[in-house]
Amino acid sequence: SLAGVKVAGNLIAASDIVDIEYETPGGIRIDMREARQADEAHKVEEAIRKYRALAASPTATNNPALKRSFEYKVATLMSAKADSSPSDLKAAIAALTKWTQDYPDGWQRLPASRLLARLQLDTEPPNFDAARKVFDDLAASPAVGPQLKTDCQLASIDLYLSQRNNGKAGQLLDAMASTDPRVAVYRIACLAEPGNADTVAKQLEDLLPKADDTVKSTIHNLLGDTRRLQPAKQKEARFAYLWVELIYNHDPVETAKAQDRLAELFKSMGQEERAKTYRDKARGR
Repeated sequence: SLAGVKVAGNLIAASDIVDIEYETPGGIRIDMREARQADEAHKVEEAIRKYRALAASPTATNNPALKRSFEYKVATLMSAKADSSPSDLKAAIAALTKWTQDYPDGWQRLPASRLLARLQLDTEPPNFDAARKVFDDLAASPAVGPQLKTDCQLASIDLYLSQRNNGKAGQLLDAMASTDPRVAVYRIACLAEPGNADTVAKQLEDLLPKADDTVKSTIHNLLGDTRRLQPAKQKEARFAYLWVELIYNHDPVETAKAQDRLAELFKSMGQEERAKTYRDKARGR
């Protein structure tokens, strides 16, 4: 379920799961191996074709978990083509949207939602409202626990900060009833404007010595966002994100966020190849 997967009576949270290999009848094992090999070799079209065939097979039709898994593979593989053209990006967004609607309680909904929100920001112009709706819908699910709900709320706040709508971000923070230590960090980040960016950056840096490693990733990302407000401080912004990507990469959400930001920075510098490398990393490719 969306809460996670039970193994021998113990729940493994969905946020901790990388993948699950389902037990399958011998008749499709060869096809599954070929699909996986195509995926690992980055033969995207071939992998999509093979997973679609597996999803349509009688074995998958009679096994809901297996069918859901194959269709998830197809939807996520389509994101690997999202940079090819606007139509491919639109198709990837449509595939992930349909998957989350078809399987709202699947354990894969969490990574699918994060990927879908990320793709919404790759449109021209970035669709912040659609990305925020993904997290709002996820937070509204009855199966979502307090921690994941907080993560979704902070993701929505982060999107408002990216839009430079600090007032709305602050309102959402004030409405939160969480004691999560990241809330205090976001309160400082909500104060950042181009004219006071140095002051806010110093306040964020002052938090680092006493912060837990899991919170340092949030601090460094928000520090990078604050530095980006100043055209002359883009190098400092890159270093802040690289601290997360290379050192404080315990949290996959913050790591992917840093990779997204690095992709944006390198794209703005005209280094498209490096930008694509970080986009692919953020999408789990």
